[in-house]
Amino acid sequence: MLRLINTYHIFMQLGLRTTGTLLGILILIGGGCGSTAPTTVGYKTYEIPGKQVTISYPSDWEINTQHPGTIVQIFAPLEDTTDSFKENINIVATDLSQYSITDEEFFDTSHKGAQALQDYQEVAYENTTLDGNPAKRLTYVAAFPTKDNVVLNLKFVQILTLKDKKSYAVTCTFKENSFDKYVTSCNNMVDSIKIQ
Repeated sequence: MLRLINTYHIFMQLGLRTTGTLLGILILIGGGCGSTAPTTVGYKTYEIPGKQVTISYPSDWEINTQHPGTIVQIFAPLEDTTDSFKENINIVATDLSQYSITDEEFFDTSHKGAQALQDYQEVAYENTTLDGNPAKRLTYVAAFPTKDNVVLNLKFVQILTLKDKKSYAVTCTFKENSFDKYVTSCNNMVDSIKIQ
């Protein structure tokens, strides 16, 4: 079931539609808690209402809290007039209290879900922490057809963790050829996340 949810999450990032029944099911996406945000010039801090989550983001990026399944999405501005994809970061938090799942089972299921994606190429899968919580960081490339049947080669950095019977997934999504331009912003935003 988590593999379906991970795939659903990625479709949501791309603005693609799937059946609404998956909305009530587990959704993956990592977060963290406890440490102070890095000092980053030109960043704003956003507190997600009712979720006890904060994130700092570049001041020229745009907040969206209306996307089903995510608690927040933050979009970079388009690079130029020919750009059709906004690099982004999103956070999904899911209550897992009704499920008996360990951290390792959650990480393994999430990893397998990503591996099932079209043209999946793993770049790295490593242990990390997210604001003091044990986490996994998965970096990979996959191909996605858009609603206009254009195939985008996207690169993802996904951080997954469990805290107090909730799963958190933070996913940064980039066009593969724009990764170097945005990876520092992604890392700064991930490092700034607080979950109380």
